[in-house]
Amino acid sequence: VSVIRKVVSPVLVNDKNSSLYHIDFSFDRQRLGGSAFAQSLNRVGDDVPTVKNPDYFVECFNAIQELVKRGWIMAGHDISAGGLITTLLEMCFANTNGGLHINLHDLESALVNYGYEHSFDIDALRDVWFRTSYLLDEKQSFNGMARKRYLNYKKQPIEMKFHPAFKGSFKSYGISPDRRKPTGVKAAIIREKGTNGEREMAYSLYLAGFDVKDVMMTDLISGRETLEDVNMIVFCGGFSNSDVLGSAKGWAGAFLYNPKAKEALEKFYGREDTLSLGICNGCQLMVELNLINPDHKHRAHLTHNVSRKFESEFLGVSIPENNSVMFGSLSGDKLGLWV
Repeated sequence: VSVIRKVVSPVLVNDKNSSLYHIDFSFDRQRLGGSAFAQSLNRVGDDVPTVKNPDYFVECFNAIQELVKRGWIMAGHDISAGGLITTLLEMCFANTNGGLHINLHDLESALVNYGYEHSFDIDALRDVWFRTSYLLDEKQSFNGMARKRYLNYKKQPIEMKFHPAFKGSFKSYGISPDRRKPTGVKAAIIREKGTNGEREMAYSLYLAGFDVKDVMMTDLISGRETLEDVNMIVFCGGFSNSDVLGSAKGWAGAFLYNPKAKEALEKFYGREDTLSLGICNGCQLMVELNLINPDHKHRAHLTHNVSRKFESEFLGVSIPENNSVMFGSLSGDKLGLWV
C-alpha cells in the first residue's frame, strides 16, 4: 500500500448510482482444492485454483490499484469458497443501513435464464455468518463471555467524532516533520531488552515538538542518564521479559534494585513539569512500580480478563471533558481504539 488513506474496505457504500463488477483474475474453472470449505468437509483435495494467464493477472491487478488510487472504487471483496452470494452478503453485513437489489442479467447463470428471484434477510444471515465464530469463541472463553459477545456484536457501532481543530494532518497544529531546530523540551524513550515500537514513538514525540533521547536501562543503572533535563518519558511496549500478564516484573526489578535507576525515576516523578506514558509492557511496568495512581488507597493491579483469555478487539471510546495535557484537546471526541 503506497498511500494508507487510499484503500477500500469490504463494506458496501450506500450509493444507488454505483455499480458492482465481477472481475475474473484467473479465467479458470472454479476449484475448491485446499479451501476452507473443503477442509470443513474433511477433504483437502488436489484440484486447486490457478491462473491461466499470469500477464493478464498482473495487468488487471495494477489496473485495480490505479482505480483505487484515483478513488473510483468504493469497496472491494474477494470471491472465495463461499461464492458470489456469500461475497455480496458479507459486503452488507457491516453496513446496518444498506442492502442490495441485484439484477444478474449480465452474468451467465441458469437462475437468470429461468427468471429466478430470491430475497435474503441480511440481519438473520448476519447471525448465521457470525455463529461459527461464536461457537469457536465458546470453546475458548469462560464465564459466558462468548454468549454475551454474540448477543451484542451488532449493537456496538464504531462512531467517529473529531475535534474541529484536527484536520487529519500534523501541520494543522503548526508542526512540521521537516524541522531541524531543537525546541529545548526533551523527551526520552526508556528501553529494556525486547522493547519494540520505540522508533515510531520517538517520531511521534518529535512531531509533537519534543527533542527525543534514546535511553537504555543500562544508561540509568550506570548513572550515565539521570533524566534531569527530560520533561516526558515513554516506556514502550514489546517483549521485555516475555509478553504475558506480569512479564514487567523483571523490568520493574531493574528500577527497584538498582539505586541509580531508582533515584532517577523518583526524582523525575517528584517534579511538577513531567509527563509519562506506558504502552503494553510499559503500562504493566508503570502498574508494577505503582506509578498509575500512587495516592489512591488501593493500588492498581492488572488481573485476568473475565473471559480468562487474551482479548484483541477494536472498540469505540468516548473522551469526556478533561484538563489532561494529552487528552484535553480531544475532549468530546469519539475515536476507534485497539485494545
